[in-house]
Amino acid sequence: MAEALNNIVEHAYSGAGKGLVDVSVTQQTAQLSFTIRDEGQPMPGLRLPDNQLPDANGPLAELPEGGFGWFLIHHLTRQLSYERQGDQNLICFEIATNNASKV
Repeated sequence: MAEALNNIVEHAYSGAGKGLVDVSVTQQTAQLSFTIRDEGQPMPGLRLPDNQLPDANGPLAELPEGGFGWFLIHHLTRQLSYERQGDQNLICFEIATNNASKV
């Protein structure tokens, strides 16, 4: 959840100064279902970033700063989806509450 919200602040609202973020959480038997809605810039290509780790080989000073968060989001959630609805971004995902993760 924190990584998704950080990406909204850093990227969707980049340069905007401020913006609203609506978060909804529903508890079900073995999972939490999250819906995050914002009015920031759309995702590039109107799709979620890939779930591939960036290349971390090489000198420490040359390691990439970003790209690890979406890998974590993809691998720690279920039913991850993104869509643009009018002027809003909608991200939905589920997290298992029974400690049975996909990783």
